[in-house]
Amino acid sequence: MATLTKSIKISLSEEQYNHIRKLANEQNESISSLIREMLDNLLRQKKVINEEKPKRKLCDHEAYGIWADRDDMKDSSEWVRKQRESWKERL
Repeated sequence: MATLTKSIKISLSEEQYNHIRKLANEQNESISSLIREMLDNLLRQKKVINEEKPKRKLCDHEAYGIWADRDDMKDSSEWVRKQRESWKERL
């Protein structure tokens, strides 16, 4: 999400306000947040801003699980602890 730096005042018809307020309540969001989301969607549709890249899940990464068969790394915290201990020995 972009950093919020500008504040504007807009005028809505009574009908627009009632619809946006109802939708914001249903989605448990603020009216401002909902208007920003709608504006982003409109700008993407009009190709003013780039499409968002779909977010990848970590488990979809090609490197996910590559050490799964290593017995020495079954407990990653223990492995890191041992590695750090070996650093102390070298100092």
